[in-house]
Amino acid sequence: MKKGLIVLLLFIILSFSACASSDEVTITFDSLGGEEVEPILATPHQTINLPTTTKEGYTFKGWYSGSGINDAQFTNLTVVTNDLTLYAKWDINQYTMTFRNYYDIYETKTYDYGDVIDFPDVPYIPMYLVEGWYTDQDLTQKFTSETMPADNLVLYVHYRLNVLQQFDYYVTGEFSGWEAVYGNHDYRASLVPFSDSRLSSISSYLETAVYTYILRVTFSSESSGWFTYNGYDDTMQAFDGNLAFRVFRTEVDSDIPIWWGSQMWDLQNLTPDTVNIPDPYDYFEDELGIHNFYSTVDEPGIYDIVLVMYETGHLGIAVIPIIN
Repeated sequence: MKKGLIVLLLFIILSFSACASSDEVTITFDSLGGEEVEPILATPHQTINLPTTTKEGYTFKGWYSGSGINDAQFTNLTVVTNDLTLYAKWDINQYTMTFRNYYDIYETKTYDYGDVIDFPDVPYIPMYLVEGWYTDQDLTQKFTSETMPADNLVLYVHYRLNVLQQFDYYVTGEFSGWEAVYGNHDYRASLVPFSDSRLSSISSYLETAVYTYILRVTFSSESSGWFTYNGYDDTMQAFDGNLAFRVFRTEVDSDIPIWWGSQMWDLQNLTPDTVNIPDPYDYFEDELGIHNFYSTVDEPGIYDIVLVMYETGHLGIAVIPIIN
Protein backbone atom coordinates (compact mmCIF):
# COMPACT_ATOMS: atom_id res chain seq x y z
CA MET A 1 0.00 0.00 0.00
CA LYS A 2 2.75 2.38 1.02
CA LYS A 3 4.73 1.49 -2.07
CA GLY A 4 1.78 2.35 -4.29
CA LEU A 5 1.33 5.68 -2.54
CA ILE A 6 4.97 6.60 -3.16
CA VAL A 7 4.62 5.80 -6.86
CA LEU A 8 1.50 7.95 -7.06
CA LEU A 9 3.28 10.89 -5.38
CA LEU A 10 6.21 10.62 -7.81
CA PHE A 11 3.79 10.65 -10.75
CA ILE A 12 2.05 13.76 -9.40
CA ILE A 13 5.40 15.57 -8.91
CA LEU A 14 6.57 14.74 -12.45
CA SER A 15 3.24 15.84 -13.85
CA PHE A 16 3.49 19.18 -12.08
CA SER A 17 7.06 19.62 -13.38
CA ALA A 18 5.92 18.96 -16.93
CA CYS A 19 3.11 21.46 -16.51
CA ALA A 20 5.52 24.02 -15.09
CA SER A 21 7.88 23.64 -18.06
CA SER A 22 4.97 24.08 -20.46
CA ASP A 23 4.23 27.47 -18.84
CA GLU A 24 7.10 29.07 -20.87
CA VAL A 25 7.32 29.56 -24.61
CA THR A 26 10.30 30.73 -26.70
CA ILE A 27 10.20 33.66 -29.12
CA THR A 28 13.07 33.63 -31.59
CA PHE A 29 14.00 36.68 -33.68
CA ASP A 30 15.34 36.71 -37.23
CA SER A 31 16.68 40.22 -37.89
CA LEU A 32 17.18 39.51 -41.63
CA GLY A 33 20.60 41.10 -41.83
CA GLY A 34 20.22 43.48 -38.91
CA GLU A 35 21.80 43.37 -35.49
CA GLU A 36 21.17 39.98 -33.88
CA VAL A 37 18.56 39.72 -31.10
CA GLU A 38 18.61 37.08 -28.35
CA PRO A 39 15.54 34.78 -27.92
CA ILE A 40 12.98 35.60 -25.22
CA LEU A 41 11.21 33.21 -22.81
CA ALA A 42 7.60 34.26 -22.20
CA THR A 43 4.48 33.12 -20.37
CA PRO A 44 1.72 31.77 -22.63
CA HIS A 45 -1.38 33.88 -23.10
CA GLN A 46 0.51 37.04 -22.12
CA THR A 47 2.00 39.96 -24.05
CA ILE A 48 5.72 40.80 -24.16
CA ASN A 49 7.90 43.87 -24.60
CA LEU A 50 9.47 43.43 -28.02
CA PRO A 51 13.12 44.39 -28.58
CA THR A 52 14.33 46.60 -31.45
CA THR A 53 17.24 46.15 -33.80
CA THR A 54 19.24 48.19 -36.31
CA LYS A 55 20.55 47.73 -39.83
CA GLU A 56 22.79 50.13 -41.72
CA GLY A 57 20.92 52.01 -44.42
CA TYR A 58 17.48 50.81 -43.29
CA THR A 59 14.68 51.87 -40.93
CA PHE A 60 13.26 49.19 -38.61
CA LYS A 61 9.46 48.81 -39.09
CA GLY A 62 8.68 46.10 -36.54
CA TRP A 63 8.42 42.32 -36.10
CA TYR A 64 6.23 40.08 -38.29
CA SER A 65 5.10 36.49 -38.22
CA GLY A 66 6.85 35.82 -41.52
CA SER A 67 9.22 37.42 -44.00
CA GLY A 68 6.57 37.85 -46.70
CA ILE A 69 4.77 41.08 -47.49
CA ASN A 70 1.39 39.68 -46.38
CA ASP A 71 2.47 38.33 -43.00
CA ALA A 72 0.87 39.82 -39.89
CA GLN A 73 2.68 42.23 -37.63
CA PHE A 74 3.46 41.10 -34.09
CA THR A 75 3.29 43.97 -31.57
CA ASN A 76 3.55 44.53 -27.81
CA LEU A 77 -0.23 43.97 -27.68
CA THR A 78 -0.13 40.58 -29.39
CA VAL A 79 -0.78 37.63 -27.06
CA VAL A 80 1.84 34.86 -27.05
CA THR A 81 0.37 31.35 -27.26
CA ASN A 82 3.23 29.12 -28.39
CA ASP A 83 6.84 29.01 -29.55
CA LEU A 84 7.38 31.14 -32.64
CA THR A 85 9.92 32.98 -34.78
CA LEU A 86 9.45 36.66 -35.59
CA TYR A 87 11.00 38.38 -38.60
CA ALA A 88 12.23 41.97 -38.83
CA LYS A 89 10.77 44.22 -41.48
CA TRP A 90 12.92 46.97 -43.00
CA ASP A 91 12.35 50.02 -45.17
CA ILE A 92 15.37 51.08 -47.18
CA ASN A 93 16.58 54.63 -46.53
CA GLN A 94 17.21 57.33 -49.13
CA TYR A 95 20.12 59.76 -49.09
CA THR A 96 21.23 62.73 -51.19
CA MET A 97 24.51 63.09 -53.05
CA THR A 98 25.60 66.58 -54.16
CA PHE A 99 28.29 66.85 -56.83
CA ARG A 100 30.22 70.10 -57.12
CA ASN A 101 33.53 71.82 -57.66
CA TYR A 102 35.05 74.46 -55.38
CA TYR A 103 32.61 77.14 -56.55
CA ASP A 104 29.54 75.59 -58.19
CA ILE A 105 27.11 72.71 -57.71
CA TYR A 106 26.73 70.43 -60.72
CA GLU A 107 23.71 68.50 -59.48
CA THR A 108 22.11 66.80 -56.48
CA LYS A 109 20.71 63.27 -56.73
CA THR A 110 18.71 61.03 -54.39
CA TYR A 111 19.63 57.36 -54.04
CA ASP A 112 18.45 54.36 -52.09
CA TYR A 113 21.11 53.00 -49.77
CA GLY A 114 23.43 50.72 -51.73
CA ASP A 115 22.37 52.02 -55.16
CA VAL A 116 25.11 52.28 -57.77
CA ILE A 117 26.14 55.94 -58.00
CA ASP A 118 25.81 57.63 -61.38
CA PHE A 119 28.63 60.16 -61.32
CA PRO A 120 27.78 63.17 -63.50
CA ASP A 121 29.65 64.39 -66.54
CA VAL A 122 31.69 67.42 -65.53
CA PRO A 123 32.96 70.29 -67.67
CA TYR A 124 35.94 69.47 -69.84
CA ILE A 125 39.10 71.41 -69.03
CA PRO A 126 41.76 71.22 -71.74
CA MET A 127 44.82 69.20 -70.70
CA TYR A 128 43.23 68.12 -67.40
CA LEU A 129 41.66 64.83 -66.29
CA VAL A 130 39.18 64.07 -63.52
CA GLU A 131 41.33 62.42 -60.87
CA GLY A 132 38.42 61.56 -58.57
CA TRP A 133 35.84 62.81 -56.07
CA TYR A 134 36.51 63.92 -52.51
CA THR A 135 34.32 64.37 -49.44
CA ASP A 136 36.13 67.53 -48.29
CA GLN A 137 36.76 70.86 -49.94
CA ASP A 138 40.52 70.55 -49.35
CA LEU A 139 40.56 67.35 -51.45
CA THR A 140 42.25 65.18 -48.82
CA GLN A 141 39.58 62.48 -48.26
CA LYS A 142 39.00 60.57 -51.48
CA PHE A 143 35.59 58.92 -52.00
CA THR A 144 36.17 55.44 -53.44
CA SER A 145 32.78 53.71 -53.11
CA GLU A 146 30.68 53.00 -56.19
CA THR A 147 27.48 52.59 -54.16
CA MET A 148 25.49 54.98 -51.99
CA PRO A 149 26.55 55.00 -48.31
CA ALA A 150 24.22 55.53 -45.37
CA ASP A 151 24.77 59.27 -45.26
CA ASN A 152 24.04 62.47 -47.14
CA LEU A 153 27.23 63.57 -48.86
CA VAL A 154 28.76 66.45 -50.80
CA LEU A 155 31.46 65.36 -53.24
CA TYR A 156 34.07 67.70 -54.73
CA VAL A 157 35.62 66.93 -58.10
CA HIS A 158 39.40 67.01 -58.42
CA TYR A 159 41.08 67.73 -61.74
CA ARG A 160 44.72 66.94 -62.32
CA LEU A 161 47.03 67.76 -65.16
CA ASN A 162 47.14 65.12 -67.88
CA VAL A 163 50.79 64.29 -67.29
CA LEU A 164 50.92 62.04 -70.35
CA GLN A 165 50.32 65.06 -72.54
CA GLN A 166 53.37 67.04 -73.54
CA PHE A 167 53.55 70.82 -73.27
CA ASP A 168 55.84 73.63 -74.22
CA TYR A 169 57.46 75.59 -71.41
CA TYR A 170 58.93 79.07 -71.71
CA VAL A 171 61.04 81.11 -69.30
CA THR A 172 60.99 84.88 -69.28
CA GLY A 173 62.87 87.53 -67.30
CA GLU A 174 65.16 90.52 -67.66
CA PHE A 175 67.26 88.41 -70.04
CA SER A 176 64.34 88.37 -72.49
CA GLY A 177 63.26 91.93 -71.81
CA TRP A 178 60.19 90.50 -70.07
CA GLU A 179 58.59 90.32 -73.48
CA ALA A 180 55.91 87.84 -74.48
CA VAL A 181 58.20 84.90 -75.21
CA TYR A 182 55.50 82.40 -76.19
CA GLY A 183 56.39 80.99 -79.58
CA ASN A 184 59.97 82.30 -79.39
CA HIS A 185 62.11 79.17 -79.40
CA ASP A 186 65.05 81.04 -77.89
CA TYR A 187 63.20 80.92 -74.58
CA ARG A 188 61.44 77.58 -74.96
CA ALA A 189 62.71 74.69 -72.83
CA SER A 190 63.67 71.54 -74.74
CA LEU A 191 62.22 68.13 -73.92
CA VAL A 192 65.15 65.88 -72.92
CA PRO A 193 65.50 62.24 -71.78
CA PHE A 194 66.22 61.39 -68.15
CA SER A 195 69.66 60.14 -69.24
CA ASP A 196 70.75 63.61 -70.33
CA SER A 197 74.07 64.32 -68.59
CA ARG A 198 72.90 67.80 -67.59
CA LEU A 199 70.40 66.16 -65.22
CA SER A 200 72.93 64.07 -63.31
CA SER A 201 72.96 66.34 -60.25
CA ILE A 202 69.17 65.92 -59.76
CA SER A 203 68.86 62.25 -60.78
CA SER A 204 67.41 61.36 -57.37
CA TYR A 205 64.41 63.57 -58.15
CA LEU A 206 63.56 61.80 -61.40
CA GLU A 207 62.26 58.44 -60.13
CA THR A 208 58.60 59.41 -60.54
CA ALA A 209 59.11 61.94 -63.33
CA VAL A 210 57.20 61.75 -66.60
CA TYR A 211 58.95 64.45 -68.66
CA THR A 212 61.94 66.74 -68.20
CA TYR A 213 62.60 70.04 -69.98
CA ILE A 214 65.72 72.21 -69.95
CA LEU A 215 66.66 75.75 -70.99
CA ARG A 216 70.00 77.54 -70.57
CA VAL A 217 69.67 81.13 -69.37
CA THR A 218 72.18 83.89 -68.60
CA PHE A 219 71.29 86.20 -65.72
CA SER A 220 73.17 89.46 -66.16
CA SER A 221 75.27 91.09 -63.46
CA GLU A 222 74.11 94.50 -64.58
CA SER A 223 71.51 96.10 -62.36
CA SER A 224 67.99 96.17 -63.77
CA GLY A 225 67.06 99.23 -61.75
CA TRP A 226 64.28 97.55 -59.79
CA PHE A 227 64.04 95.05 -56.95
CA THR A 228 61.86 92.13 -55.89
CA TYR A 229 61.33 90.91 -52.33
CA ASN A 230 60.94 87.20 -51.60
CA GLY A 231 60.14 85.22 -48.46
CA TYR A 232 63.09 82.89 -47.85
CA ASP A 233 64.02 80.99 -44.65
CA ASP A 234 61.55 83.08 -42.62
CA THR A 235 63.34 86.27 -43.64
CA MET A 236 62.76 88.79 -46.39
CA GLN A 237 65.46 89.21 -49.02
CA ALA A 238 65.75 91.80 -51.74
CA PHE A 239 66.99 90.76 -55.17
CA ASP A 240 67.90 92.82 -58.16
CA GLY A 241 65.17 92.39 -60.73
CA ASN A 242 67.60 91.03 -63.33
CA LEU A 243 67.77 87.83 -61.26
CA ALA A 244 64.01 87.23 -61.43
CA PHE A 245 62.13 84.96 -63.83
CA ARG A 246 58.78 83.29 -64.49
CA VAL A 247 57.77 80.03 -66.18
CA PHE A 248 54.93 79.73 -68.71
CA ARG A 249 53.17 76.71 -70.13
CA THR A 250 51.49 76.45 -73.55
CA GLU A 251 50.14 73.66 -75.66
CA VAL A 252 52.71 72.26 -78.06
CA ASP A 253 53.55 74.76 -80.82
CA SER A 254 51.07 77.27 -79.42
CA ASP A 255 51.79 80.90 -78.57
CA ILE A 256 48.89 81.18 -76.10
CA PRO A 257 49.91 80.80 -72.44
CA ILE A 258 47.64 78.59 -70.36
CA TRP A 259 49.55 78.67 -67.07
CA TRP A 260 52.38 80.52 -65.39
CA GLY A 261 54.29 79.74 -62.23
CA SER A 262 56.76 81.43 -59.94
CA GLN A 263 55.52 80.71 -56.41
CA MET A 264 55.58 77.77 -54.01
CA TRP A 265 52.12 76.55 -54.91
CA ASP A 266 53.15 76.42 -58.59
CA LEU A 267 56.66 74.98 -58.43
CA GLN A 268 58.43 72.38 -56.30
CA ASN A 269 61.90 73.68 -55.54
CA LEU A 270 64.50 70.96 -56.24
CA THR A 271 67.57 73.20 -55.78
CA PRO A 272 66.88 75.63 -52.89
CA ASP A 273 70.59 76.53 -52.70
CA THR A 274 70.45 78.28 -56.06
CA VAL A 275 66.87 79.46 -56.57
CA ASN A 276 64.32 81.14 -54.31
CA ILE A 277 60.64 80.34 -54.80
CA PRO A 278 58.47 82.91 -52.99
CA ASP A 279 55.84 81.86 -50.50
CA PRO A 280 52.58 83.46 -51.70
CA TYR A 281 51.59 84.13 -48.09
CA ASP A 282 54.78 86.04 -47.18
CA TYR A 283 54.38 89.47 -48.69
CA PHE A 284 56.75 92.36 -48.19
CA GLU A 285 55.51 95.87 -48.70
CA ASP A 286 57.57 99.03 -48.93
CA GLU A 287 57.00 102.44 -50.39
CA LEU A 288 56.93 100.86 -53.87
CA GLY A 289 54.21 98.38 -52.94
CA ILE A 290 54.21 94.58 -52.77
CA HIS A 291 56.90 92.73 -54.73
CA ASN A 292 56.69 88.99 -54.31
CA PHE A 293 55.64 87.51 -57.62
CA TYR A 294 58.89 86.20 -59.10
CA SER A 295 61.30 83.36 -58.56
CA THR A 296 64.91 84.50 -58.34
CA VAL A 297 68.43 83.07 -58.57
CA ASP A 298 70.92 84.02 -55.89
CA GLU A 299 73.67 85.29 -58.12
CA PRO A 300 74.23 86.39 -61.73
CA GLY A 301 75.56 83.71 -64.03
CA ILE A 302 74.69 81.02 -66.53
CA TYR A 303 72.17 78.39 -65.44
CA ASP A 304 70.30 75.39 -66.78
CA ILE A 305 66.67 75.77 -65.74
CA VAL A 306 65.20 72.25 -65.53
CA LEU A 307 61.45 71.61 -65.30
CA VAL A 308 60.30 68.17 -64.13
CA MET A 309 56.75 66.96 -64.70
CA TYR A 310 55.74 64.31 -62.13
CA GLU A 311 53.11 61.58 -62.19
CA THR A 312 51.09 63.57 -59.65
CA GLY A 313 50.84 66.55 -62.03
CA HIS A 314 53.20 68.68 -59.93
CA LEU A 315 55.99 70.62 -61.64
CA GLY A 316 59.44 70.60 -60.11
CA ILE A 317 62.13 73.15 -60.93
CA ALA A 318 65.89 72.91 -60.60
CA VAL A 319 68.30 75.76 -61.40
CA ILE A 320 71.76 74.32 -62.03
CA PRO A 321 74.74 76.70 -62.32
CA ILE A 322 77.09 76.19 -65.26
CA ILE A 323 80.70 76.30 -64.14
CA ASN A 324 83.04 77.43 -66.91
